[in-house]
Amino acid sequence: MFKTVKSIIPFVLLGLALTFMTQFKQWETLSAKEEVEITNFQKEASKDQSQSKTAENNQEDGAKASATSANETEQTSTTADQQKEYAITSNQNIVRVYDQQGEQVFKTTLSDWKKNQRHYYDKYNLDS
Repeated sequence: MFKTVKSIIPFVLLGLALTFMTQFKQWETLSAKEEVEITNFQKEASKDQSQSKTAENNQEDGAKASATSANETEQTSTTADQQKEYAITSNQNIVRVYDQQGEQVFKTTLSDWKKNQRHYYDKYNLDS
């Protein structure tokens, strides 16, 4: 009897170890709901990160544009016959000015646009 118990103990221990490892492996794997939540969180984090990078770049561009526009004199001469028409578009952070051909003429941040709106409307002959 003692020999039988002694010979069965290694197999029982092996079975217990395999059972424990199987259960532990299942604890590490995520459920489908957890995987979806993690994926959505990562997408939102990358979107927020890219938006913050875009906002930083736009602020730098706006600062450069305002510095250049302050230093430059008015180089465009518009006559009554040849007045150019401009259109503006904006999204949450960026305001762009386009000419008649649809080419982007100016780009700045929304906060800079709001600060200098009167100047930009006069410069690009936009209606209020």
